[in-house]
Amino acid sequence: MPQKVIIMSPSAPINSNHCLKYRNSAIRNILKDTWNTLPTRFPSVTLDEFVIMPDHIHFILRLNPTTQNAPTLGSVVGAYKSLVAVAWLRHIETNSLIEYPGKIWQSNFYERIVRESELEEKRRYIRNNPTRRKKHIPEM
Repeated sequence: MPQKVIIMSPSAPINSNHCLKYRNSAIRNILKDTWNTLPTRFPSVTLDEFVIMPDHIHFILRLNPTTQNAPTLGSVVGAYKSLVAVAWLRHIETNSLIEYPGKIWQSNFYERIVRESELEEKRRYIRNNPTRRKKHIPEM
């Protein structure tokens, strides 16, 4: 069975009234670092594109369902969201950042299985998405 290629966008931060979004460099670093460590936690997951937008993220990953005890997409996304949330809570507690909310995720996410024939188009979309947005946050 071939690998599943999945494009996804976990939902935006839940508390937009406090404007946490992803403008804070600490949360952006946590998002990136956690993304980069996912294959350590899930060896059958291969990372592809990843971009942080002002109020959401986009990424593509591959799941290899032929691996013994292969994780589900839900378990990978759930772990990612959990690891990011725990790291963010530690950061705001350590730095006494009471102005930032503790919750950063909505409960759902968008997913779509991508055919190999459309993969490059989806990669370009993710790579170029920040330049299409007026609220672009430059990569650090």
